[in-house]
Amino acid sequence: MKLGHTSAIHFASKVLASLFGFAATIYFARRLGAETLGIYYVVLMLVSWFQLANSVGVSSALQKRLSEGEDLNQYFTAGLLLSAATFLLLGVIVLVFSDQVNGYVGRDVALLVVGLVFLSTFSSIADSTLIGRHYVHISGLLTPVRYAGRSLVQVLLVVTGFGLTGLLVGYGVGWLLTGIVAFLVVSVGLGRPHRHHFERLFEFAKYSWAGRVQGQVFNWTDLAVLGFLASSSLIGIYSIAWNVALFLAIFGDSLSATLFPEISRVAAEDDAEKVSELTNESLAFAGLFLFPGTVGAATLGDRILRIYGSQFVEGHLVLTILVGALLVYGYQDQLISVLNAVDHPHLAFRANVVFVSTNLLLNVVLVWMFGWVGAAVATFCSAVVGCAVTYGYLQRHVEVLVPIRQIGYQAVAAFLMGFAVWAFRVLVERHDLTQQNYLAVGTLVPLGAFVYFTVLFGISNRFRETVVRNLPSV
Repeated sequence: MKLGHTSAIHFASKVLASLFGFAATIYFARRLGAETLGIYYVVLMLVSWFQLANSVGVSSALQKRLSEGEDLNQYFTAGLLLSAATFLLLGVIVLVFSDQVNGYVGRDVALLVVGLVFLSTFSSIADSTLIGRHYVHISGLLTPVRYAGRSLVQVLLVVTGFGLTGLLVGYGVGWLLTGIVAFLVVSVGLGRPHRHHFERLFEFAKYSWAGRVQGQVFNWTDLAVLGFLASSSLIGIYSIAWNVALFLAIFGDSLSATLFPEISRVAAEDDAEKVSELTNESLAFAGLFLFPGTVGAATLGDRILRIYGSQFVEGHLVLTILVGALLVYGYQDQLISVLNAVDHPHLAFRANVVFVSTNLLLNVVLVWMFGWVGAAVATFCSAVVGCAVTYGYLQRHVEVLVPIRQIGYQAVAAFLMGFAVWAFRVLVERHDLTQQNYLAVGTLVPLGAFVYFTVLFGISNRFRETVVRNLPSV
């Protein structure tokens, strides 16, 4: 299957999944309010950090070793054993300190946290196995299954009055469903691992865990700090803004997930020219949706957030900054993925340490000084620093040809889109043509997308050729 087709399938699946999530989250926001959502996202943040402590890079290492195509059963079993052992240890620790966990969240959730960490680990191992075996498109197709299953169970439980507990149980059901399906699909079984299988996993994991930390820091540090300094309502609004922003990063994630096993394979074959070509391809399209997303958040973010309820509109500025941060981080994520794929996890480790340190420091300082806007600014600044450092490391081993012209075309198309959306919004609001917010968003968002992609298709030969080359008929 072509890389473009694989990326498209993975991306389309994630978009479909996010639509399930958006619809459910809008319902929860309107029914339960920002405070309950704030507590919900704090619990997910804790689960995410505990899952990171549980995996300690095993998922990334398993994905890398499986992608190399040797001793599949042995590496899979070794990764499974390592994850099981660390989960047991972590579960005991969480239960011993359950009072502290419950106190931080403000609800009795320790047992739910342990259960969610288990299901998250199960799903993570399954997904890493799929991607490592080059089934990225199947991994993508399972994402809507997880979101649909999760959302359905959550809605049923919330309707019947379970509130926060229903949200958390439904979240776990989504992980359970996709994990089971993935293990039924993937062609990897159990095998007796030897010492060198554990050693090779550890060899990669000892560096790749920093990459996992980087992702966690980028996604959750602001919420962790806000958990100490802000109300649950503000955390809920911030979380909604962050989730809207993350929707625009889906394509970059799909591109990275698709190219990682391919770059890993050609790197193992010492094909430096092909590695450079794939790196250039990833950078050329990493910001494809995030450039218009940043401009769109600035011009239309208040109306998008109003869909969740009037109290969420005050997150407009935060939303704009977060989408901008994701734009920069999208490029860093591609570069980190290439570093790992060409088997230089030690350099990815160093870049991640710089990013994590910067993010933690800036979050503490800026949240204390400026509140939740400071958290968003800290995320943006740390992404800039991390991207610059990662680029410097990658240049030592891969000829990185930055596609400046293609990136510039995307920026120009996004600017023209923003002007068109702003002008049309002013026109219709002046004449009171869009009193219904749903109608306004439903009109302006497609208009912006049409203008952006039409302009980009017209001015960028590379984008035009890529679209034509990956049409099903071609």
